[in-house]
Amino acid sequence: FIVFRGKHGWGTPVHMGTVVNAPGSDAEPRLSPDGKTLYFSSERLVPSHFPRTRRQAERDNAASVWNNGQYNIWRVSLAPWLDANAAHGSAQR
Repeated sequence: FIVFRGKHGWGTPVHMGTVVNAPGSDAEPRLSPDGKTLYFSSERLVPSHFPRTRRQAERDNAASVWNNGQYNIWRVSLAPWLDANAAHGSAQR
């Protein structure tokens, strides 16, 4: 979830969907210094799609060392939520 604090206190928490929340375990969220990126660890895996081209297979094989579901570090831009909050906040002013 993400929630914003405005002039009148905290807003309503908003679920961040599958962009952030995986079926497995996600942990240790941290904001970037500028507050625009969320970093977290997760057991999620990058999905493989078939059929694959040779180049995709080579890329997937190289990533398999990292794509192992063992709490790797992920990042997500918070721009969609920040933009929506800015638009919603300006509509209430």
